[in-house]
Amino acid sequence: MEHLLLVLLGLVGPALAAASYIVPHSYDLTLQLPMNESYVAGSAMIHFSLLQNSQNITLHARGLHNFRNISLLSSNDTVEPRLKSLRILADTVEFNFATVLPRGKYLLTIGAYGAKIRNDSLGVFWRNSGELLATHFQPDFARTLMPCIDLPHSKAPLRLQIIHPAHTIAQSNTIANDVQVVDVDWQKTIFAPTPPLPAYLYTFSVMPDSFKQLYRATSFGVTLRVFHDPDVNGARILDAAVAAFELLASLFEVPLPLNKVDFLLVPRYVGGIENWGHIVVSEELAAPSTNDAHVAYVVAHELAHHWIGNKATVSSWKWACLQEDLTDYISYKVVRSLFGGDERYERFRLSKYVEVQLAEDFVSPNHSLELPEKIDNEMMTNHCYLKGVAYLESIEGLVGEGTIYQFWYRMGGFPEVLVVNGNKSTTVAQRGQKLWPLLLPNQLNLPQFMLTQAAEYENVSSPVIVNLNFTSFVRVNYDTNTWTTIFSQMKRGPGAFSAVGRAQLVSDFCHFHKEGLVPGGTKIKDQVLEMVYALPEYFELCDWNLYWCTVAPSESLAATLVKSVLVNFSALFQNDGHYGCKRGGAAKTINSFCQSFFGRNCV
Repeated sequence: MEHLLLVLLGLVGPALAAASYIVPHSYDLTLQLPMNESYVAGSAMIHFSLLQNSQNITLHARGLHNFRNISLLSSNDTVEPRLKSLRILADTVEFNFATVLPRGKYLLTIGAYGAKIRNDSLGVFWRNSGELLATHFQPDFARTLMPCIDLPHSKAPLRLQIIHPAHTIAQSNTIANDVQVVDVDWQKTIFAPTPPLPAYLYTFSVMPDSFKQLYRATSFGVTLRVFHDPDVNGARILDAAVAAFELLASLFEVPLPLNKVDFLLVPRYVGGIENWGHIVVSEELAAPSTNDAHVAYVVAHELAHHWIGNKATVSSWKWACLQEDLTDYISYKVVRSLFGGDERYERFRLSKYVEVQLAEDFVSPNHSLELPEKIDNEMMTNHCYLKGVAYLESIEGLVGEGTIYQFWYRMGGFPEVLVVNGNKSTTVAQRGQKLWPLLLPNQLNLPQFMLTQAAEYENVSSPVIVNLNFTSFVRVNYDTNTWTTIFSQMKRGPGAFSAVGRAQLVSDFCHFHKEGLVPGGTKIKDQVLEMVYALPEYFELCDWNLYWCTVAPSESLAATLVKSVLVNFSALFQNDGHYGCKRGGAAKTINSFCQSFFGRNCV
């Protein structure tokens, strides 16, 4: 694991040049929450170093307003900064001074300013008619709460105090050192300083005192807490969190400098955010219908981020997929350890497999995992958590080959191979102009690693099947006889194949048949459709995997609509009732698309 981390972190380049002349050392932030207003009143002190002479101090700020009582102190007694002007721009605030400021340490004090509260799920947002306040700052929404250097490479401690209504409870990244009564209506909660963190990991929440708190200590001394509405089953999240955290701690063997990690369950919120010590997830995760493996995955992912992303952070959002995919890779290990081999795990992996296919076919075909410097959450959803995880699983046994991962990380596309099984030999050939380094597991113990355009194997005793169960990121086509044999065997004994294995073979066949690359494919397609619809209990989410067998090649899902599915994909298929073949959420979603574009159902 340590070697893999070194290989992958070697991909990350130097820090961004933007705002590189300002290095924050700490933020002191006081927030006054409103009772029935749409903004937070704040004041801030920012201790920083200026690395080059400058006449202005520019910080990230978006939507902040009413700046008052601004002063700047220098550690150099001979420097007396005098504020000349203030400019509020779309994404920054610029403090201009009368004379050039020399390099050195400074303390910027902002006596008062205002920050907006949002109604969506980004920045600082409300829920339950203002009774619940939470935050989601990734990737660049910390600047909607406070002036700061809002870049992942820029880390500094936060000292936070919140003035909030007396009937509420405030939580943050760290434990509360003190709670003071201000008057009959208000109280002040003062939190312990955080370790150095990027601004997107700062967080706070304010909840009604009717919220329940569950807690349990781990074997390594960190307490897990769950805060939730009384009508929500928070114990389910706590159980999953304890099990996942114990496994992660034993896997990483690197202690975390914290004494508690919270899970705040928020209504009408999709996904999660790995805020240091105070994780936010959807309260739907605790619903009885949510797949146990999906619960474990979300919880493990946010906890694993405390090592990958929180303790060690990429220098730029350009490498966001590296951070997210490595975290997912570790989370999959946790889920496999907890549920491997049973139906819950199979369903979880099936949904992830389908998600990768959707992204590669409709949303981000031929994309690499290297993102632009400025990203948003939709861009992360459409590129990360998908094929990058398959890359990592593909080379798990080959972590010494760092250049292989770098090639895959930067190369767009989906590798494809053709396997032709003859009488006494088998040929495996890559399709296309790119030469991929491929891991091709097979059932006959033939060489599994392919570095050539094609390979031929003599004296093969039986047909070769490669990459079954999608253990490597590659699509596989076969000759007509092999496809016919595969589906004949699958029809006779579907239980001999895993859920992912069945889905993969159907999906790969339909993909290559759509491309006209399977001679006699129409006859095989009819065989596949008959088999799937006769055995729907073995082909959950069949509607996605059969898509190219049921829709004419000239018809395709609109990328914008598929993007909307991917944004909420995990939520859509976390419920066991959505997996049914021709009757689950997949079928309904596909048919709604097809009605919109083609005027008819597709399945």
